[in-house]
Amino acid sequence: MREKKDVLIKYHQTKQLTSMSFEEIGILFILLLKEQDTQGIRFESTTERMTKRIVQMETDAEQKLSELSADRAALFDIAFNTINGQAEYSKRAFDRLQKSYEGKDKEPEPDAPQKVDVQALIEKAKTIDRTYILKYENGQQDSFVARAKKENEGNLPSVEELQEFINAEDLMFFEIEDIFAKQNENEWATDFQDTYYKNTESEEKQNG
Repeated sequence: MREKKDVLIKYHQTKQLTSMSFEEIGILFILLLKEQDTQGIRFESTTERMTKRIVQMETDAEQKLSELSADRAALFDIAFNTINGQAEYSKRAFDRLQKSYEGKDKEPEPDAPQKVDVQALIEKAKTIDRTYILKYENGQQDSFVARAKKENEGNLPSVEELQEFINAEDLMFFEIEDIFAKQNENEWATDFQDTYYKNTESEEKQNG
């Protein structure tokens, strides 16, 4: 009967996923891991870059979930609650089994892993995203996204400052895009004007 019950549970769980898209299933798994990982185990022994990547994936998943239509969100909630509930049940069953073996194994237990300060890691890996809508002389406009480290927020210019610089230098789309690409690469650790002028000087030297 135990095997039959397990099969029926897995069948019920799978049924919740059959109508979901691959993207929705991906969001489901990311948010399930976040929900279940109350000890911050997913951040253990990871680099700051990987920690930042995990945080960004979870943020993106939350954003995509908020953009689902009402019927898709309802389907998502059913699947999430079903699988999360079974995961919680399995976790409690494992804990009970583990306690039943306490004292039977004479070997010393390994030191319990220290709890990871998840919030501190998230704060450390946090970036500031700012979108700029910039115009050209011909009236056309484009949007550009700046992604800066939290401590580099002071290097993010205002829209007015950027627009004034674009007008003064008569910059085109690809030149502005290049500035943002280089600034995002170093997470705005430098002033954007310094980046532009250094690139300009470098190009001039290469061209003789």
